[in-house]
Amino acid sequence: MVPYGLYFLATAFPPEELQFLPRLSEYLSFLSLLTLALGLVFQLPLLMYVLVRIDLVEREALRKYRAYFIVGAFILAALLTPPDPFTQLLLAGPMIVLYEVGLFWTRFAARRARPEEPEAA
Repeated sequence: MVPYGLYFLATAFPPEELQFLPRLSEYLSFLSLLTLALGLVFQLPLLMYVLVRIDLVEREALRKYRAYFIVGAFILAALLTPPDPFTQLLLAGPMIVLYEVGLFWTRFAARRARPEEPEAA
């Protein structure tokens, strides 16, 4: 994702109007922000599994609010990435895919979390 973001920043303006001269501190800041954001995003399925497993959130609620999550993923990606749609999609896309993976994984958590009812004697 970093090369695409830097490419956008380097080509966003014509070279005769603005020269792209990144500083090392700006590059490291950009790199650390994207690394942190992607690192947090990849924890999403685990977070969803834990929340369903401890009965804090029901799986059906996660399914019901899927569309809201997709919109929120694009908003969060717009805030965390440079202002171009390609890098925004590169962050929002994995968020959405990982949400779906989390939904699939919570299906097994919901089954195991419910105690089995004792059989009537």
